[in-house]
Amino acid sequence: MCKRGPTTNYDHSPDILRIHQEKHSDPSCTRVDDTFFCTTSTFIAFPGLPVYASKDLINWRLISHAWSREAQLPGVSWNTTGQQDGMFAPTLRYHNGEFFLICEYLGIEGGIIGVVFRTTDPFDDDPWSDPVIFHPNRIDPDLFRDDDGKVYTVMQGIILQELDLKTGELSQPPTELWNGTGGASAEGPHIYKRDGWYYLLIAEGGSTVGHGDLFADADGNWWGLSLATRSGPEYEHYPMGREAVLFAASWEEGHWPVLQPVRGRMEGWPLPRETRRVPGDGPFSSDPDHTTDKGLEIVPSRNNLTGVPYSESDIVLTGKRGLSFISRRQTHTLFDFSVDLSFSPSAINQEAGITVFLTPLNHIDLGLVLLQPGNDTAPSVHLRMRAEGTGTPPPEKVVRVPKGWAVDKPMTLHITAEDPKSYTLSASLGGWETLEIGKASSALVSGGHGSFVGSLLGTYATCNGEGSGVECPKGGVATFQRWRYTPVAQFIEEDESVPA
Repeated sequence: MCKRGPTTNYDHSPDILRIHQEKHSDPSCTRVDDTFFCTTSTFIAFPGLPVYASKDLINWRLISHAWSREAQLPGVSWNTTGQQDGMFAPTLRYHNGEFFLICEYLGIEGGIIGVVFRTTDPFDDDPWSDPVIFHPNRIDPDLFRDDDGKVYTVMQGIILQELDLKTGELSQPPTELWNGTGGASAEGPHIYKRDGWYYLLIAEGGSTVGHGDLFADADGNWWGLSLATRSGPEYEHYPMGREAVLFAASWEEGHWPVLQPVRGRMEGWPLPRETRRVPGDGPFSSDPDHTTDKGLEIVPSRNNLTGVPYSESDIVLTGKRGLSFISRRQTHTLFDFSVDLSFSPSAINQEAGITVFLTPLNHIDLGLVLLQPGNDTAPSVHLRMRAEGTGTPPPEKVVRVPKGWAVDKPMTLHITAEDPKSYTLSASLGGWETLEIGKASSALVSGGHGSFVGSLLGTYATCNGEGSGVECPKGGVATFQRWRYTPVAQFIEEDESVPA
């Protein structure tokens, strides 16, 4: 987390995860007995609205997605065009043995769609219900149940309405609670009731540190989770976008809550005993990926990672009818990512590779592609690096696969972040030396058309527009093996006056 102090560190220990819980933005949390549950915004990602569980506030396991079936919201995802539309700012609450998750879907014709999902078993996708639909005209819905059983939602603005959880009916007219203090974007509201008082928490000032939720542990200590961005004041290099960060709070009876400012390193309450005994088989958010299997086959899509994002004439090439791309989030400042690729293209422009991907307008790719550089030359396989993004992307670089590298053997493609400002893209084969293809600035995948979200690391296959309809020419299926994402370190900048 960049801050005012002059000291810069790379933290190689898991302690930093007490601050940087690598998830998405707009976190909301609740506790049931000794287990904490959190959810976050997912925008256009599907499945969406992940639910994480932890017993120690350090190790967070992905346990389910509230929105995991097309039938829950038929056609909604297909009809979304904006890169930052989709599921905005959920709130997760628990009552009488049941979890309730309220959210809003933005970006389709007809206005905002409000949704309330519910389940008695958050450790599985399937039990999450089809949503109750409501029709708001503001964003960032809270869910508050008063002592008399009435349920309210409070939204950006800040307005309050009673919500019928069976029908989705909202009381009219809305009650205006507060306009904020005058800062930009009074949003992210949550209502709490303690000691006979109602408290309203909001975020102001846009997406810097803010938009959080408060909850207590089993010992009565208060904590908060909010979004924050490791951008520094320049907002130039922040490829992980908005992350969720943990902070301590104090809330004495009859007093206002006092929230600890988010810093690179913070002191807080004693954490619960560290444990990973959390039900479910999903991954923990801070873990490396070390997957070795018989191979992941990816059938190419006609559109590549750029496609024609805003085209109205060829919907297939926008990516809205399928993008052959599998990924995970970048969750560490410094990391090594590599995948073994087996690929025998049979037609010009068939390509497969790896990428740092933020949006179709912000990504950095290294692929194997069949090209015919001149009319009098035979097609041959090349390594090609291409980039799109904020600022000035490096020029496209094409390197013929070196002699002696048998293209019928798996080639390892690498993306390495050795510092916060750049990525190195390279390739290797067996015992041969690693061949560096090029470097690209992390500014290319910072902000731009994806300022709400963070970068993904993944694999793709494409025929780069060849073929017709949704079909590529035959062939070009890529097989990926030995998927490796290895965390190296987190970047923090801390005030020397704050004890490390």
